[in-house]
Amino acid sequence: AAVALGSGYIAARLRQAGAGTQQLAAELVKVRLQAADILKNIRSGIVTVDAAGGLVYANPAASQLLGIPLAEHLGSRVIETISVAAPELARALGRAARDGTRTSRAEGSITVRDRRFPIGLNTTRSEGDGAATATATAIFQDISDQKRLDTLNARAERLEAVAELSASLAHEIKNPLAA
Repeated sequence: AAVALGSGYIAARLRQAGAGTQQLAAELVKVRLQAADILKNIRSGIVTVDAAGGLVYANPAASQLLGIPLAEHLGSRVIETISVAAPELARALGRAARDGTRTSRAEGSITVRDRRFPIGLNTTRSEGDGAATATATAIFQDISDQKRLDTLNARAERLEAVAELSASLAHEIKNPLAA
């Protein structure tokens, strides 16, 4: 009777654990789908390579910004291909993949056909554990609009300084004339 009760208790606990595992697996699938959807629709380019420079992941924005169909290069060495369009990005990604050097808030440029535009980029490295190999990820985006705004802001500041100087000069000229 004690063995039957013990077996019944253990069976009930195993059923509960199995139900929890199934729920956890369903949640994991849901989170993966959400993450994939976010990465696919984000405007920043994201490229992940392994330690040898082989392409592990690239989102559609990365392909669009670089003008390279990166999905065709999955698993193959891609640093040299990226270097043609974006040498600074390729160097930063290569450094991160080789020796784990992170790049933060760097700038570079991409040249696609007849268009050249500035990019902001960050790289990071994730260390492999067990069977997983180390990877390096670059996140980059077109910052030409921001550069244009910075230029306009600097121009507005210069014009404001000239206006202040002009007002001051006009005041100084007017004082002796009024007397």
